[in-house]
Amino acid sequence: MSKPQTKATLVWKEFPAGSGGFGSVTSMMEKRQAQACLLLEPTATQLLNHPLAIVALLPKDAAVFAAGALSGAAAKTVTAPLDRIKLIMQTHGLRVGQESAKKAIGFVQAFVSVGKQQGIKGYWKGNFAQVVRVLPYSAVQLFAYDTYKKLFRGTDSELTLIGRLAAGACAGMTSTFVRFNF
Repeated sequence: MSKPQTKATLVWKEFPAGSGGFGSVTSMMEKRQAQACLLLEPTATQLLNHPLAIVALLPKDAAVFAAGALSGAAAKTVTAPLDRIKLIMQTHGLRVGQESAKKAIGFVQAFVSVGKQQGIKGYWKGNFAQVVRVLPYSAVQLFAYDTYKKLFRGTDSELTLIGRLAAGACAGMTSTFVRFNF
């Protein structure tokens, strides 16, 4: 083995079942505990076969921040059709210009209307702006939640229900503050 290192490194552990290895970040203590496993430096072929293993090279805080941003973007993209239908239902009376009879439009009617008039892309109209809006918010929220969880841990390193509640509330306030002030 090589000289002891003081920072985390990406290593490949060969498993006996012939799975081809799996990348993970290990600390020096974990390296010493894993003496029974064969530790290898990843080859270019292994990184090409498992491209997500490169994420293990990122610092944990950067990975949490990126995960928050990606999860927010994915959630907003998945729910975009429902948001679009909701907006159409809310503004239908204003767009038609009717004061009386048919001010409201139903969910199914709005859904079919978008499909007929704009096609499948119409359900995601305006999604890019929503994703740009939610990216920093969700990234900061997950990062802040992770940070506040560390802050609110008790003496036994366990997070109580009140600690989780406080961490979530503080994370929500932090992400809202960052989104509206910067």
